Amino acid sequence: MTKQLEALKPGKYAIRYFDNWDGEGDTYHTIANLEDDGRWLHDETGRELLDCRGDEILNVWPLDDGHETLALIAALEQAQQPQVSPLAVKLPTQEKYDDPLSAHEAIKDCAEAIRAAGGTADEAE
Repeated sequence: MTKQLEALKPGKYAIRYFDNWDGEGDTYHTIANLEDDGRWLHDETGRELLDCRGDEILNVWPLDDGHETLALIAALEQAQQPQVSPLAVKLPTQEKYDDPLSAHEAIKDCAEAIRAAGGTADEAE
């Protein structure tokens, strides 16, 4: 948990911590602020939480204004929208290939149209 705590940004958190105030300790939940210098301060009293030997932060949950969450939701919504192909490809029409045996010609013509539009069309080996 120590490495995870080091990666936290200063701000307000809901925390579960072990308070060793009497040598045997108790576990509490509270709201605390992580300061720039790494100290945890109780949100209501401003007193330092980890003031006894053996005190330890057990779990943390960020309580932010949600701006990062809203940005993530917006990015996910955009990623789910269908992407418009940047290539404007004009493919040959079906009328040109009335004969069922000319399918290979249709494939070659489509590949050429894609290449001409700037895309890639690798032929099957």
